Amino acid sequence: MPVVWRFIDGKPGHERQTAGFIKALKETSPCTVVEVSAVGGKPYWSWLTKRYPKLEPLPDLIIGAGSACQAPMLAARRTHGGKTIYFMRPKFPVGCFDLCVIPKHDRPPKHEKIAETEG
Repeated sequence: MPVVWRFIDGKPGHERQTAGFIKALKETSPCTVVEVSAVGGKPYWSWLTKRYPKLEPLPDLIIGAGSACQAPMLAARRTHGGKTIYFMRPKFPVGCFDLCVIPKHDRPPKHEKIAETEG
């Protein structure tokens, strides 16, 4: 069963985006979801040292929305593996993520790692 680490930042709008994705994913395939707080910690240090805290089970997929989630998501992937899906226009280069899901109204650039959404 695939494992999804869902990074949350305490902002309801961001959490609704990833909750909707989890709901749709569970309708097509059973999965285990681990909620990970993106608040606090030292994500840049964790990324540099490849020492992100180990949570069980290890992720197959790492998702998040909101700027506070970006660095922790990338640090977790660097340390533990998995694919990253970020649900907003990132402040980091798009190429840092495996996929960015960006609303069309944000006018995302054309990129193979960007999926545009409407509504």
